[in-house]
Amino acid sequence: MARRDGKDRGLFERPPGSGTWWIRYNDSQGNEHREKVGPKGLARQVYAKRKTEIREGRYFPKTLLKRRNIRLTELIDEYLVEAKVNHRSYASTQSHARQWTEVFGDVAIQDLTAADIEKWKR
Repeated sequence: MARRDGKDRGLFERPPGSGTWWIRYNDSQGNEHREKVGPKGLARQVYAKRKTEIREGRYFPKTLLKRRNIRLTELIDEYLVEAKVNHRSYASTQSHARQWTEVFGDVAIQDLTAADIEKWKR
């Protein structure tokens, strides 16, 4: 029987009587997620962990991490739009953006490594 005090909200057993517990929660954008966890005690712990991660802004579902390839030039263009409004030294920011674009070109962000940047700095 389900508890009415809200302690087990977000936990459910599927199929009933199987001993396999799932958790259900909504992320900061309101998207619902479900995870198969295992025993009820572990499900309570994982549920509490997910809720804490969401509150602290540290929760990134796997679907978000599998986004399309973002190009460096796209990221720089988006940054320049924000910088134009918020930076006093926008001309300097534009100069740096040009340098990054000249050196690295239209590379995908996930292909750009720290070693590439260190090599350029030297």
